[in-house]
Amino acid sequence: MTLTDWNQYKIFVRDKLTNKMKLKTHEDIETASSEIIDILQNAVKTATPIKTRPTKAQYLTSPIKQLLTQKRKARARWQKTHTPDDKRKFNNENNKLRGAFRELKNDAFSAYIASLGNEDQTIWRPIKSRKRPQSLYPLIRANTNHPNPWAKSDTEKTNVFAKHLTELYKPNDAKPDPEITRKLTSRPHSQKHYDHSLQANYNG
Repeated sequence: MTLTDWNQYKIFVRDKLTNKMKLKTHEDIETASSEIIDILQNAVKTATPIKTRPTKAQYLTSPIKQLLTQKRKARARWQKTHTPDDKRKFNNENNKLRGAFRELKNDAFSAYIASLGNEDQTIWRPIKSRKRPQSLYPLIRANTNHPNPWAKSDTEKTNVFAKHLTELYKPNDAKPDPEITRKLTSRPHSQKHYDHSLQANYNG
């Protein structure tokens, strides 16, 4: 949207919008809304030039294009003759082309680094353009005999964990052992007998 000519956009909208739109019924309002949306969309398309990406061939310099032509001729000649001399010439042309591409890439990178500045904050552009790694949170589901559907959202995962903890830490409903209960209830008498015996031994 940075290439949009806003003056042209305003002129287009002003010429297309009219005061003759009927707004008496609900259908009139719907029709007018659709017309306004179409006008705004067409205004953006008209005021914004179409940005075409240059093809790979447009980035190539004249020396590289010449080396590319020579490589193709050498490859075609070697594919017809299959002689060691033609193969050697093809390899030489291929190595020249690779070296030229490597030099072009290094020059482009050097020019890009030189264009970054601290005053206009363009030095931070390479860092901001890097995509941050996304944190992946695995799906979960209850471990039952008949597996439930996978929990995807945070609310569904919370419900699965809450149900699991509820079943894990529920109170024990087992009945107490009668023998243990009898021993616990008779403990005060046994403790009292033990105290009398200890007192008698101490006094003796």
